Amino acid sequence: MRNIMILIVVLSVFSTPMFAKAVDVAPRISDREIIESLATLKQGQKDHAQRITDLQTTMLALAGGMFTLIISMFGYIAWDRRTYMRPIQERMDRYETILHKELDITNDAGSVLTRLVKALKQLAKTDQKVAEVLRSFSLL
Repeated sequence: MRNIMILIVVLSVFSTPMFAKAVDVAPRISDREIIESLATLKQGQKDHAQRITDLQTTMLALAGGMFTLIISMFGYIAWDRRTYMRPIQERMDRYETILHKELDITNDAGSVLTRLVKALKQLAKTDQKVAEVLRSFSLL
């Protein structure tokens, strides 16, 4: 038993320095080093705020560019529709002028076609051939 006690004492004496070496003593930090570290952290924070401001400016510029492109696209669409519709409108105006001129719609007695059918019906009263032709076209 005595041997065991001696062994325990010897082992504990030799193992104590090993535990002591496992823990490092922190070096003493001076107030100056703490202030310098805080100044470095503050500068880093300012740099981050500047980066955020730069990103906001970039995003604002990109959003403005997209807005400008969208407005330009609407302007182009409106211009394209107007230039596309102008020849059609001119053609319709021309057809309307020809229609008024040829059919004489504004005449109180009716259009040229109405007056022509009336004249043929009048002629059909005396001419049997004209009456047959008008009946074949369901005009009499």
